[in-house]
Amino acid sequence: MKKFLWVTALLAALAVIVTGCPGTGDPEEIEPPTGNFKAAANAYFAGDGGNNGAFTKIQDANKPFALTEQYVRIIFDPLGEDFAKLRVKFTLSTASNISQQCAYVESGTWGHISNVNFYIDNTNVLIYERNPTAEFTTNWGADGDSLDKAALIGICFVIAEWQGVTLTLNEIGFVGVGEEAPPPESRDIQIHFKDTEKKATVANSDFAAVSGNTITAAWNKDGNDGKGEYRINVNISEPERVDLGSAYSKFVMDWTAGSANGGNFNVSLYFSGNRMLSAYAPSGTAEFNFIADNPGWAAGWGDAAVGIITGLEIWSDDSGSLGTSTVVITRLGFE
Repeated sequence: MKKFLWVTALLAALAVIVTGCPGTGDPEEIEPPTGNFKAAANAYFAGDGGNNGAFTKIQDANKPFALTEQYVRIIFDPLGEDFAKLRVKFTLSTASNISQQCAYVESGTWGHISNVNFYIDNTNVLIYERNPTAEFTTNWGADGDSLDKAALIGICFVIAEWQGVTLTLNEIGFVGVGEEAPPPESRDIQIHFKDTEKKATVANSDFAAVSGNTITAAWNKDGNDGKGEYRINVNISEPERVDLGSAYSKFVMDWTAGSANGGNFNVSLYFSGNRMLSAYAPSGTAEFNFIADNPGWAAGWGDAAVGIITGLEIWSDDSGSLGTSTVVITRLGFE
């Protein structure tokens, strides 16, 4: 059986040599896309050129690209028809924290909450296969009520540690062309604000599952530069946002992690900027005070004033206290 698989892989590699490959990575490392697939045409790396396709071409996408900033904009011809997911596979010369920033259509830009980059992973090999309409829901100047996949012309990633890093695009294209995309699985939860509940959405992640109002976070052994981490991003859309102002003083969560009695967490609250809370939290109901649990070392993260809450991130690398199985959160709130 192993010999048969080896021969199959060899034939596949030879086929790539004959037909050409969009990148220079090892084709045997590229996971096959699911569903009907079409490669994106005329892909290139671009500078920040704005909307309506007016991007400055920096380099063709079939060559290793030496990063000159944290933003990687990959532009291509619109497919002109529906598809299920955009697939991007690239390799970095050095592992970095990678986030998705925004998507471009012919009429403008679609993004997430304006001050939140949606974290994906810390890795040097990114295999990204997601539905852009479900990922990018905030209109940054584009037409329509939602992103039109047929008009998609590009995507932007954020490479946090970009200095001296080279990126090689191995594959970009459209999965499930001509197929009806399944409805996105709900990742909505309720956040408690004193006497009211507001809807929020847990960001897509391979390590954070949602069922009802329960978030189950799995340990990502490759996160945090290979040291491992728990990471949960929660987004609050415009109609659901609340001005915490002076009426609120703390963030609360009900949580457990197996037999753990507690653990250390960093909680980033997003207002017009980022306000970091950091504390040891006992299992059960944990509280993070806006003032007492805002450490001095977090000033470099922005130390934003408490105001209209747009989202939050819960993070921990405390495997010594929490273990490395799962963290289960059953309630999030502000009091």
